[in-house]
Amino acid sequence: MADLRTLKIQYLEHLEIEKNRSPKTLENYGRYLDRFLQFAKVAKAEDLDDERVRQYRLHLNRLADKKGNPLMKVTQNYHVIALRNFLKYLAKRGVQSVSAEKIELGRGEDRHVTFLEHNELDRLLKAPEGENLNALRDRAMLRMLFSTGMRVSELCSMDRNKIDVKRGELSVLGKGRKIRLVFLSDDAKDYIAQYLAKRTDVDEALFIRIPKSGKFGGDDNLRLTPRSIQRIVQKYAIKAGIMGKHVSPHTLRHCLHKETRVFLDQEICSALTLFQNRDTLVKSMDFENLTILNSEVQQKFSHPATDLIQIQADGHELTCTPAHRLFTISSKGVTEIEARNIRTGTHLAGISCVKQQGKKILPAYVWRIFGYILGDGIISERNHGIHIYDKDINFLKYYQRLFVKYSGKEPFVRSYNNSLNSFVLRFYSMDFVRFIRSYISVGVAKYKRVPRQIFQATDHEIRYFIAGLYDAEGNSGTIKMFSSSKELLKDVQMLLLRLGVDSHVLRRNRKVRLPQGKIIDHTIYTLHVLERDSQKRFKKLIPTLKRNILLLKKAKKIAYDKIPAQALIGQLLESLPKRSGFHEYLQKKCGMKHLKRHVKLALSRNLLLKILGCLKQFREGAYFSKTAETLEKIALNTNIIWLKVKKVTRIKIPEQQVFDFGIDQTHNLITDGFISHNSYATDLLRNGADIRSVQAMLGHSSVTTTQIYTHVTDTQLREIHKKFHDKKK
Repeated sequence: MADLRTLKIQYLEHLEIEKNRSPKTLENYGRYLDRFLQFAKVAKAEDLDDERVRQYRLHLNRLADKKGNPLMKVTQNYHVIALRNFLKYLAKRGVQSVSAEKIELGRGEDRHVTFLEHNELDRLLKAPEGENLNALRDRAMLRMLFSTGMRVSELCSMDRNKIDVKRGELSVLGKGRKIRLVFLSDDAKDYIAQYLAKRTDVDEALFIRIPKSGKFGGDDNLRLTPRSIQRIVQKYAIKAGIMGKHVSPHTLRHCLHKETRVFLDQEICSALTLFQNRDTLVKSMDFENLTILNSEVQQKFSHPATDLIQIQADGHELTCTPAHRLFTISSKGVTEIEARNIRTGTHLAGISCVKQQGKKILPAYVWRIFGYILGDGIISERNHGIHIYDKDINFLKYYQRLFVKYSGKEPFVRSYNNSLNSFVLRFYSMDFVRFIRSYISVGVAKYKRVPRQIFQATDHEIRYFIAGLYDAEGNSGTIKMFSSSKELLKDVQMLLLRLGVDSHVLRRNRKVRLPQGKIIDHTIYTLHVLERDSQKRFKKLIPTLKRNILLLKKAKKIAYDKIPAQALIGQLLESLPKRSGFHEYLQKKCGMKHLKRHVKLALSRNLLLKILGCLKQFREGAYFSKTAETLEKIALNTNIIWLKVKKVTRIKIPEQQVFDFGIDQTHNLITDGFISHNSYATDLLRNGADIRSVQAMLGHSSVTTTQIYTHVTDTQLREIHKKFHDKKK
């Protein structure tokens, strides 16, 4: 087995060759790992353990630079990220060592959110005054910096013979040696042309330092450094009167309501809880491979909001800000759509199953007792008693035995109301009341919630908790659960999602006669399990006492079995040569006489796969394009479901905080059963900001990150620049 130093070298070679990381990244990772190996003083990977890693993190926290200043939290996290990635590499190679998943990032410093106003940006760009070479250079540099999206280092390395001012487009070799297209606004083109026309030197650099004498030497290296540009920008920021203001777009973020349920790697929590705690891994969708990943939460932000949108789609519900993005299918494949643009009939990407590990908290039968009490129980603080009511005495006797199993004491069961043929189970124990109070709250029915601890539990415990709740609140027909609390049923809906059971939460208003004779409107919520496979799975997994009388015959295939691929399949068929004979071939193979009628509607998975199968076979796959491959991948992936929007409601609320999270790699997370995008940069683009402004305000080290967030094409970028930079003043 190779020693750690050798493995480190191999890992850096892996980053260089397979990951195409930049020399700077390799340098930093090498330095971070050297620091760890120097501290750890071990030669073999198997000698690493949790305690040694903990001591190393303590060492980093106490480490000081030459001036005595401690390492910033973000710098410490860079060290930890390098170590975690190294350990992941070792695990992939089968080298036994400490698990990377056990190492969590430290919580970073709180960030205060402000943003650069349009007039402030305008003042900054106009700050360089005069017609001398310095002023022309600085005007050109600021305009180019804020209109192209270039990193400062890229701007420094730009040569003047590489730029075509007339065309206003240039290719930039960025981080990871990736080439991207950037654009110049008309103002930027004019200022650059004026600046270059006045230069008399022969230096190849686009932006140079200008000697105080104004005379250029033949051998001088005049290229500006990144630090020089930073000082220039800072100088003009002071001149523009925006000194001391931290530039950030966080008030324009795409945010979630605080009660939004977010799937973490091992539990489900609210957006507010995720914002407050140190959990850093969330479940997200890799749309390239259509798989669920554990992704890091790199940033957490909040801001006040008074305007929210509630989206109801096939029994699922999400509350978010109008700018929040979800996923749909368009002619360009899987694309994003803002909540404000969602209409009835739109199909949104949802998830049918989210697997989580969980941890053992309580015996399963105790959770079953909790579920039953939550549904039909009352907790009496005065006499320290538990009272559970039910019309089926056999149910109460079953739970009586569970109480005996837990406490050794036998509750008594007796008739409660002879006229209603009702019974009650009573159990008195101060210790048990205190114990159950630490998990559940049984009060007003419409405010009931699932205990937060069950979201962290194992699937086995969840199954028994739902069984107890269903014993109390379920019916004896198709699988339904009733409650006055919508939030309770939404909690259960998310728990069922962990088990691979899809369910719908629906609202029903009805008239209720009170004992005094008064008739009132009463809202009741129902959780349905409608889809056939989900019903079978529920019956198999949930050990409810009502199990033997569940009816499956009313189950049906629901709407989201349809895939809204009309635009894509239509585009695909139009790409075929005229008179190719494919329509006739399709009719012969699939019996489809009216193809045009089919492609106007959302297609079932089976029908879509049939069309794609025929296309693949037709002329030996000559027309099986990338579009077809994308469609096939979507159709084959049953874990992504397409929820049809039934209702969109705009909600005005008193000002409250909403939350957004920056997710590594995938830039999305699973929330309330929907796949939510965490992007916010496109708002800035659509409101007039250019890419560089977005990058600067986001604090991204690389504009590539910003472009990942925006998800726009080169054509769209060109249109945006033309719209927002070429306006006549």
